[in-house]
Amino acid sequence: MDLLKRRLDIAHVIAREFLGIQEKGEQNLLECWLQEDERHRMEYEEIRQLLVAGEEAWKELEDGDLVAAACWQELQREEKRRSQWWVVWYRYASIVVLMLAVGIYYFAKQESPETIIHVETAAVTPGGGKAQLTLADGRKMQLDDTIRLTFKEVGGTDVSLEVGVVKYSGVDTADRKGAYNTLTVPRGGEFALVLADGTRIWLNSESSLKYPVAFTGNERRVEMTGEVYFEVARNAAAPFVVEVRDMDVRVLGTCFNVTAYGANVVTTLVEGSVRLNRGEEHITLSPDQQGTWNGDKFEMREVDAQSAVLWKEGIFYFENDPLEVILETMARWYDVGVFYADPELKNMHFSVKIKRYENINKILGIIAQTNRVRFEIKDRVINVYE
Repeated sequence: MDLLKRRLDIAHVIAREFLGIQEKGEQNLLECWLQEDERHRMEYEEIRQLLVAGEEAWKELEDGDLVAAACWQELQREEKRRSQWWVVWYRYASIVVLMLAVGIYYFAKQESPETIIHVETAAVTPGGGKAQLTLADGRKMQLDDTIRLTFKEVGGTDVSLEVGVVKYSGVDTADRKGAYNTLTVPRGGEFALVLADGTRIWLNSESSLKYPVAFTGNERRVEMTGEVYFEVARNAAAPFVVEVRDMDVRVLGTCFNVTAYGANVVTTLVEGSVRLNRGEEHITLSPDQQGTWNGDKFEMREVDAQSAVLWKEGIFYFENDPLEVILETMARWYDVGVFYADPELKNMHFSVKIKRYENINKILGIIAQTNRVRFEIKDRVINVYE
């Protein structure tokens, strides 16, 4: 528990300060802790007063707490083995450790009401398998995890709907270059797709993919929005091309993720090689590299690609990301809104790794435990306060 460890560290710093044996840098550590919260300063003053009182303070703790009594018994055993100077050190350190440890529960009682998430409307549930499939003739089918059926598109391509997956197979005998299907995943949804060439695709919440019922010609071209992960079946004679806004991602056979929710388009390469094109600008990515089109030029950096695609494994993973990015991602998955009492809260950074099928309260609770922000859910909106 980080909170407990930190308070124990502070306890030893206070004890050493009182004895005049502080080590380098400890005074700065103590000053930072005191400035964090007025209650820290109050605790510190109370501890100083008790330490000055010496033996009377020790006996009060001894009489009032069985834990202190146990500490005193241990201290008496130590007195037989150590010098008087170390006895004094352990005595003061034990007092401070005990008081700050008890203080943890004081703070918990004081702060819990501020960080509890209140759900005052219908429960907010995690997303799941749901999508809309638009066929080449304009018909629309609402899909979810429970639907299982098989049908043929015009031209003979077999289409099957299984648990959260649309799968195409067979050979399209019709000459229908303009025959496209579109899979659209709403907020709070996810779905997978297997194209007739064997390419496997995962669509995240609020995403879409437009693709031909059958690939023809010398390239395999699809269009996407939102966030999509591709495992492209290799075909040297027909490169796979993903259109996203005004940019192309061109591959032969590889695994990569494209995110295009905000202003930037971010491509993360897991395996193989991809070339990103936008007008005259272009870059080529190798595994564990990420290319971002920021509206003006491409930027490239090294990343842990597997971490970037954990969403398709059902995991939220954020590493020192802005709160705005974290909550926008959660809002799409849980289909809720977000309101910031202070826009500056968007820029606070947090790290979180948790299954995204968990209750939203549990996920927000992890962030709230830092005592830097607190949340309230009301009318399907996450309200964020300092």
